[in-house]
Amino acid sequence: MANNVSRRSFFKTSLMGAVAVAVASAAAAKETFNPLVAEAADVVAPIKETSEFPYTVDAKYQRFPGNKIYYQRVFDTEENKTPMKFVHDDVSEITGKKDTGKDLPRINAEKLGIKGRNATVSETGVIFFSQHDGTVLPLRQKELGWRALDVALCTAAWSVEYNYNGFTAPGSGPAGVIAHYPINPETNEMAKEPVVIQGMFNWDNSKAEERQSQGRQWKFNSADEASLIMKKAARFLGADLAGIAPYDDRWTYANWSRPKSRPFKMPNGRTVYAPFNIEKFLKNQEVEVFGLSVFEADWEKYAGFQPKSVIAMAFEMDYEAYRTAPSVLHSAAPGKAYSNMALLFPLGSKSFHYLNESNIVQYSDENAEVMSSEEYPEFIKDPFRFMVEKVLPRKYSELAKDSPAKDLALAKGAMQFGMYGAKKGAAEANLITQYGIPMLFDGLAIMPLDWIADFFRGIKGAFMDMRRRPEELLEAAQALTPLVIRFGMGQMFSTPPKANPKIILLPLHLPTMLKTADFDKFYWPMFKTIIEAFVANGVIPMPFYEGDWSRYYDHLQDLPAKKTLGWFEHGDPKELKQKLGNTMCILGLFPLTLLQYGTKEECITKAKELLDDLAPGGGYIFSTDKELLSAADGKAENIIAVNKFVMEYGIYK
Repeated sequence: MANNVSRRSFFKTSLMGAVAVAVASAAAAKETFNPLVAEAADVVAPIKETSEFPYTVDAKYQRFPGNKIYYQRVFDTEENKTPMKFVHDDVSEITGKKDTGKDLPRINAEKLGIKGRNATVSETGVIFFSQHDGTVLPLRQKELGWRALDVALCTAAWSVEYNYNGFTAPGSGPAGVIAHYPINPETNEMAKEPVVIQGMFNWDNSKAEERQSQGRQWKFNSADEASLIMKKAARFLGADLAGIAPYDDRWTYANWSRPKSRPFKMPNGRTVYAPFNIEKFLKNQEVEVFGLSVFEADWEKYAGFQPKSVIAMAFEMDYEAYRTAPSVLHSAAPGKAYSNMALLFPLGSKSFHYLNESNIVQYSDENAEVMSSEEYPEFIKDPFRFMVEKVLPRKYSELAKDSPAKDLALAKGAMQFGMYGAKKGAAEANLITQYGIPMLFDGLAIMPLDWIADFFRGIKGAFMDMRRRPEELLEAAQALTPLVIRFGMGQMFSTPPKANPKIILLPLHLPTMLKTADFDKFYWPMFKTIIEAFVANGVIPMPFYEGDWSRYYDHLQDLPAKKTLGWFEHGDPKELKQKLGNTMCILGLFPLTLLQYGTKEECITKAKELLDDLAPGGGYIFSTDKELLSAADGKAENIIAVNKFVMEYGIYK
């Protein structure tokens, strides 16, 4: 017990034993909990796993009532009337194990001085909460993970969620409720009686509505811009992953509820509100709860609007803390995540206006880090060998196996990739021959810093390396540069010859996230070298300038004149033409979202504006600000109308 908390005791002391048996997925339990819990979960709550998405929801699906969440049921007076019983009271015959946790409710009752029956859900829950928030000392207070010190860390981790959010973690709604003590601003004397107010998790939009009425609501230019900004804000404020999706009622509870509380006078004279009778529990361990306030799930009534979109966020929780489960210490991990959400909740405010979210898969930083910062010297020495011997086996488990298994996996992957290439090539040939639609580029290459951030270190890791290991990061980007050129030229040589010069697409990811000084050091020198190398070999580079590159226009003027294509997502067309019209052929800027949501007239007006600003003098290809990836990316009538207009109006006379 010196370094680890025994998981063998999982069923003996904690509410979570019952929760795990009742609702844990078998897969998660096997990875996280005592093997007995996993086997009980196999029997009681088998989870159907699927890799097919989108997943079709069964027709029998019903929304779950908020007042039936386990942590809400704890405070339901009805749940305090009937002793707890497992769905399968004894699964020992099925699992072959003697101890399956079925005695936990009886043991919890005995800890409260109750003989002859099991503890109720309420009794079990109050034991759990009171030990985790410091109301009483844990039963195992002398063991690592249960000490007063560990309780203090747990309390600190949950502090924002408890004291400012309004304890919404267990599903409390339609808003969190908190009790704060007013002070006399002249004397700084704090009152003994609290004022009950809404917590940070609430739907009070009065300030946003006031700003709206003043015309101060922010309007994004496009759905993609809104998505990008909102995700960046979520990441900045603490989320590890963020996405936006259309709202679906099935994601929310069928009703909302929150525990009822009553006031209790503490020894220091201060009044506190609690959902259970503190006096009875501290005096003789008697559990009395006060019930739930239940509300209909009516957005219009309680929030003043009907949501159209949701911002979904994920928070990475501390793995080392979770390994101590079922200790008090492990509870600090989710507590910190729930507390972090307080900063992010205002992102859902009506102060923002966003349109929609693409259903295309986006980059995720979650599993991008497959190389440690200590491995830079090995990587710099031979990047290709490092990728083959270290990166690929870490990314693809089949390649980490011994021969011949990994050889077979590699051959199978190569065959599948070849089949995909053949299918893609046939589709492209059909577009060219039957419809006269040329393929704009013949291959692509990733810039060194993007490669390192997206595939080796993760964006978070790469940004940390700029401060902690700047020279090694720079050397790694320099070492990758010849490899990028070789990979790019290899694609050019492997594609069939054609009359016009071949074009290589260069998607650029990080530059608009960088400080200009970091761009100058870690990105621009390698980018310029790669551009010049492709030009020297008769290839036309086509960088996709993702985001707003206006602060880098002066840099781009140093690229080989009239030897590159510049695909721009954002920017003022007149400024672009003025600053870069003699340097490169410009394309892009037509908003893809206009094809999706605009009228034909709006689309044609925008097309004319771009042609008038960018076409004079040549050096311009009409195109959208980003690639169309699905049929949902534009209305057919808008695409047809814009193409017809450009074919007729966009002619040099």
